[in-house]
Amino acid sequence: MNFTQTYFDRPNLTGDPIHNDIVTRPNIANANTYSGRMDEQIGNKDNLFFRWSQMNMTQTNPTSALEVTGGTVPANSLAAGWDHVFSPGLIMEARGGATQRPFDRFTNNGAGIAAMVGIGMTSSGGSMIDLASPWSSAGMNLGNDINSPTWDFSGNLTWVHGKHNAKFGLQWLRQGNINTLPPYGAYTFSNDTTGNPEQVGTTGASLASALLGLPSQTNNTIASNLSERYAIWSEFAQDEWRLRNNVTLTYGLRFDYRRPFGADAPGSFIAGPVPETGDYWIGLSQMPGVCSAVGAAPCLPAPLSQIPNGQHIMLSPLGRAWGPRTEWDDWGPRVGIAWRVNDKTVVRGGYGIVYDPLTGLNQDWKGIQGSWPAASSIWSLLSFNQLGQPLTTIEQSFSQLGSPLPSADPWEQENWYFDPDRKDARSQQWNIEVQRQMTHNLALSVGYVGSHSDRLDSTGLWNTATTPGPGTVAQVEAKEPFPWWNGTNFMGTSTGVSSYNALEVKLDRRVANGLYYLVSFTWSKSMDNGTSGWFDAENGPGGAGAGTGVQNYYDPTASRSVSSYDVPLFLSMSGVYELPFGRGKKYFNQHGAASWLLGNWQTNAIVQLRSGQPFTVYVSGDVANIGNTISWFDYARANLVGNPKLSNGTSEEFFNTSAFAVPSFSYGNLGRNTMWSAPVYNADFSLFKNFVVREGMNLQFRGEFFNIFNIQNYAAPDSLVGDPGFGHVTSTVNNPRQIQLALRLTF
Repeated sequence: MNFTQTYFDRPNLTGDPIHNDIVTRPNIANANTYSGRMDEQIGNKDNLFFRWSQMNMTQTNPTSALEVTGGTVPANSLAAGWDHVFSPGLIMEARGGATQRPFDRFTNNGAGIAAMVGIGMTSSGGSMIDLASPWSSAGMNLGNDINSPTWDFSGNLTWVHGKHNAKFGLQWLRQGNINTLPPYGAYTFSNDTTGNPEQVGTTGASLASALLGLPSQTNNTIASNLSERYAIWSEFAQDEWRLRNNVTLTYGLRFDYRRPFGADAPGSFIAGPVPETGDYWIGLSQMPGVCSAVGAAPCLPAPLSQIPNGQHIMLSPLGRAWGPRTEWDDWGPRVGIAWRVNDKTVVRGGYGIVYDPLTGLNQDWKGIQGSWPAASSIWSLLSFNQLGQPLTTIEQSFSQLGSPLPSADPWEQENWYFDPDRKDARSQQWNIEVQRQMTHNLALSVGYVGSHSDRLDSTGLWNTATTPGPGTVAQVEAKEPFPWWNGTNFMGTSTGVSSYNALEVKLDRRVANGLYYLVSFTWSKSMDNGTSGWFDAENGPGGAGAGTGVQNYYDPTASRSVSSYDVPLFLSMSGVYELPFGRGKKYFNQHGAASWLLGNWQTNAIVQLRSGQPFTVYVSGDVANIGNTISWFDYARANLVGNPKLSNGTSEEFFNTSAFAVPSFSYGNLGRNTMWSAPVYNADFSLFKNFVVREGMNLQFRGEFFNIFNIQNYAAPDSLVGDPGFGHVTSTVNNPRQIQLALRLTF
């Protein structure tokens, strides 16, 4: 009660059926960028360059009258290159660079930290309370430092010989992540705690749970200093072979190898469950000693034989690397052909296999680094007040604050884990295109693009009951594959698959009489099995816990549908027109006031029309009764009981809300991503004027109008069944009209 009265905002808005608070403070973003470059030519065979860039950015985003979130980014980048000509047919390129991007983020509250410390929330980094919709979160988190240093080197050799243009190259990329975090506290309150277990999804209120002081999950951490790094080696060879005067064949092979994970910070390692066996792997070269003898984490609270289910705790066979297991199978062949049918027609096609050894791994490792038997993870999630458990008040959970030693066993942990045998994402891609010159300055191209991707990240609720249905807590736990695990965990595996097929049409007019334009149209379809993004957090509107990912961990194919980023129709039109006035133009081609005032004007326009975005109607709570203890994560979709379409939907009722119902002891029968937001229309326009100040010096005036017609494009509506705003559109996908005026001096 004291926390909510102190840190949550007071109502300041009336007359709105959904919102009672409005934030009028501005978002502020200040950025300063500096860069310098030096080029040097040595003789006629060597060229060197050096570049330095720095960006200082500070951003604050008020979320209430009391609260503001933000961050600072002082980034630096260095790059150097060397080009050497051995002979006219043999050229070498070498590039190297390093980037430092420290990031300090925070959530501040005008009430300050003293009040929360006074009621027992003593985490020096601050604490947050999170409520379910329609309420929000409040509190404060003092800044934490995150740095992602990157180093890279690449070298390419080009050899032109006869009908062959061959290229050979390699790349080395080293990526890291350094985190310094103070102790944090977080307390989540759910509807289920105060709801009727027989009517999950329609009863209970998280605010009531908070007022009673009964959290469903806590995350109380200690000060952490986490660091890890890994490197990727890549090599390629490619040949462009001119078979005939009108036929060119391109073929090549690329190999990517990701080296094992490595932790830099003293005592830093990762640990977690293996999804197939439920065993707990510890990423160390030897088992830690007992805490009573060692005195500090990482350590075992007791000998393994005395830890409950200790036979399932073991060292990772991969050592400190833990996972993902490094493989030698990222071989990517590719082939392409270009055929000039005649002087006006060209046919191009190609096929290739590409891998992604980078995306998401740093986040994966960072999330579980410092897990049991350490005590310094950025996550220290524990569930309370689940069905069948004795009640635990928030005050009683304070005993978990700041413990420097691990808990009695790892089986209570909740986190975003991943399969140590997960593989790098793979994509097979192909295309064919016909290009036709229609006139001397107009070209038309029509093409087909397709892909099939597999080994994508698929994140779901691991070790829940294998089948939904009614039952007591004991009956539900009996259906869990690994009963020694007491909490629900997210598990990322490489079982995701997707496909993409598209028709692409492009009309391109080269500059003539001051006019250039480009018209592009895409008709496409993207499908996947709930794997549109990493960690289930990039799966469309609502992000993680909005029914857009895998509903049933044991049947991911049931979540196959259009991807959350699917945009079936996209028309883009852009153009540049230099007005025919001024020197060298058709009109006012003389010195004088008219030429100076009306000459050298240029107009630019971009118009984009596209389909809306798919979204999913979902429900809150453990409606399928699968034993999910992550109370804030809404995995289930709704039941479809009627026609969801309205003849004329509005922002107050975008779809027929009565067509959906909450499932009872089952998964929802509604498909994933079966609803669509409104189409999006946007037009940008700019006007440039160039002034010649003197020889070698020019001044340019720019007037830029973004969303010039001020079109308010609806975002996806609230799609949580039972929410006060269910079916309402409360935001837009683009900003209102923005006008930007600028002067640019070049010399």
